[in-house]
Amino acid sequence: MRRAFILSICCIIAALLSSGMLTAVCKGIDSSSSKSILIYILSNRSDNSHWYKDPADLNPLKEVLNDKGFMVNVTDKLILPTISISDMLNYQEIWILEGDWDNEVEVSPEEAEDLHKYYEMGNGIWISFETIYPQDTTYGSWNEDALAFAKGFGVEWASYDTGDPSGVEAYSNHPIFEDVRSICFDDIVGCLYSKNKNVYILWNYSPNCQGVAVLDGRHDGQGRVVFDSGWILGYAYLDKNDDLLFAGNVADWLYPG
Repeated sequence: MRRAFILSICCIIAALLSSGMLTAVCKGIDSSSSKSILIYILSNRSDNSHWYKDPADLNPLKEVLNDKGFMVNVTDKLILPTISISDMLNYQEIWILEGDWDNEVEVSPEEAEDLHKYYEMGNGIWISFETIYPQDTTYGSWNEDALAFAKGFGVEWASYDTGDPSGVEAYSNHPIFEDVRSICFDDIVGCLYSKNKNVYILWNYSPNCQGVAVLDGRHDGQGRVVFDSGWILGYAYLDKNDDLLFAGNVADWLYPG
């Protein structure tokens, strides 16, 4: 009786293998073959309770990305104190959000090098940072850790400018700005600049403040990177203006599939 049962199971498995159905099922649960994003918040939750408590805060953003077919994992430095290439390669996209207000760089050179290797392997990256608040010991620096990653691509923080937190009109024909009418960020915004001739500035927060840039290496078999110095990724989870739409566009553009 048991032998007959086992034989019938083997016949079913053989039939599934020959039809390709079993392979399809396995691929469906393999994270490396799915549209997957890791959102890595550079925070250990010790000094950010005013904006971020835990990964569940980003559920509004996760829902938008899930609806677009992306599997999303949100983590932070309390859960994942350091990130390595082996962590990154479980995902097709890595999104990095500055998350603490101290001015101490807590990202190692090895982590920054691994992120660049990840880009060289054809994957997608979004690095979102902000500014060093002038003469303000309450809110301090909101860019030093994310910049440790961005500098590997030749992108630096330049200065800051004031802005309208209710939203600024977006003007770019790049795919990440498709249908995006206005972007929301803080009342003081960072300005970036690039030393890499392959990084293109897409949009300025103000005439003297470069805000969103991209690096596209797909033609050389490498990946794509989005940089913003307005903490747009942070505001996306707050669902203000078209920041969520912008985030969805970024996900589509970065995806290597």
